[in-house]
Amino acid sequence: QQGRCGTQSVDDGRAPCHLRDDGVQGSLGVVSVLLSDNDLKPGRVLRQMEQTTSEVPKGEQVAVPSRDAGMLMRVRQLQVLCDQAPVALAGSLAAALILIALFWSVTPRPLLLSWFALLVLVTALRGVLIRSYRLAPPKPERTDRWANWFIVGSVSAGLLWGLAIILFPPPASIFHTGLAVLWVCGLTAGSVAALSSVKWGFFSFAIPALVPPALYLLIIGHQRDALISGGVLLFLGFLSLNALRTHRTTIETLRLQFDNAELIAQLDAEKGHIKKLNERLERRVRERTAELAAATAAKSRFLAAASHDLRQPLQTLSLLTGVLSRSVRDSRAAQTIQEMQDTVGVMGTLLDALLDINQLDSGAIKPEWKDFPIGTLLDRLRLDFNHHSGEKGLSLRVVPSPAIVR
Repeated sequence: QQGRCGTQSVDDGRAPCHLRDDGVQGSLGVVSVLLSDNDLKPGRVLRQMEQTTSEVPKGEQVAVPSRDAGMLMRVRQLQVLCDQAPVALAGSLAAALILIALFWSVTPRPLLLSWFALLVLVTALRGVLIRSYRLAPPKPERTDRWANWFIVGSVSAGLLWGLAIILFPPPASIFHTGLAVLWVCGLTAGSVAALSSVKWGFFSFAIPALVPPALYLLIIGHQRDALISGGVLLFLGFLSLNALRTHRTTIETLRLQFDNAELIAQLDAEKGHIKKLNERLERRVRERTAELAAATAAKSRFLAAASHDLRQPLQTLSLLTGVLSRSVRDSRAAQTIQEMQDTVGVMGTLLDALLDINQLDSGAIKPEWKDFPIGTLLDRLRLDFNHHSGEKGLSLRVVPSPAIVR
């Protein structure tokens, strides 16, 4: 596929083919977007071509045939020609009226009027052709046929303007011959911009308009006419180079439009993909947040139930140690009972701290900075670990400290 679908030459009026995968309709869809903003039918043509290529299995890469891509480029070229044709036709009629006015007194008037009538007829037919093209059902395979009819119209108009150089000037009047030649050459130069979008559009007008008069002037045999003939052919050569350059520039501009439109379509597709990823991420964040909130609520309920269930035996144990302390007379046993009471108090404090931590996690309370004596915390730690250290044959000693910390 890569070898067959590389970049095509722009001089033959064909656009490069592009690869299309899932989510991107390829160069056909892109060009459809590009041309659908205009009023001409090629936009509808390309939308129909897009529909014929949209039934490709998902994820499968398909090369857009270069023949279809070239057809798209020719459709766009013909559209540019139709956009510029109305002004060119109106200018041709205006130039014809001025030329008739210049030769009104030196050329037979029936000849002038007959020539003008033929020009008006050809111009009207060309206008009807343009309108028919715009209103015709979109059939891409007929693009070349429409282009051929446009070329026929240009050839007919060029022949009429060439006849003006041959028939209008009086015999042996170098002034009027030069005037007619300059007038038709100027009109031909103006057609470069209007007809060069299609490769043979300019030549279909310029060759019939200038080559037959140049040959006629050369055959007449006068030296001055031969010089004018050479000048006309030389002028035609320079115009041809300019027309080819203009044609290549037009093709390159259209190709850049296709590439830009395809890039915009790809960016839109990427934007849609990123949007879907963001939505998916937001949905997952909401789900995880809801799960975390549910877990926090379950933990709060568990801690609240555990605190309630554990406080009751602790209170009972505290009451029993209190009763036991009043009934024991031995000093050593009384000290042990006192340590038991202190341990029960520490357990109650730990339960309160556990509930406080849970409320901090749920945001029910806000922490406040507070100063407290470090000695109280150290004494509680001594009570918690004194028996454990004694069982291991160790002695735990805490140095009293009056320090206040935060």
